[in-house]
Amino acid sequence: MVKAKRKGTRVEEKVIAMFEAIGGKCVRSAGSHGPFDVVAFVGPAVFLIQVKANRKPGPEEIEAMRAWPSGPLTAKAYCVWKDYEKSPDFWWEGEWRE
Repeated sequence: MVKAKRKGTRVEEKVIAMFEAIGGKCVRSAGSHGPFDVVAFVGPAVFLIQVKANRKPGPEEIEAMRAWPSGPLTAKAYCVWKDYEKSPDFWWEGEWRE
């Protein structure tokens, strides 16, 4: 059985690889306990991403993401990468439901 922390790190690294494949630069905020796990820079755009393996974030996590300040070229999202899937599902800020 895969340990939860290692599994989360592996999923974050897969999301980083997706953004880097389209020319993005990424920062993983390991151990920060902030609302976002990955910050991706693609051209002038900034993507703040909460990454989950197999489950959506809870109401408290969604509220923390909503409260995080962002600028006009910043997009907030969470993604869920389910086991054995080839790609994750993304939900952008306007699509969040608690």
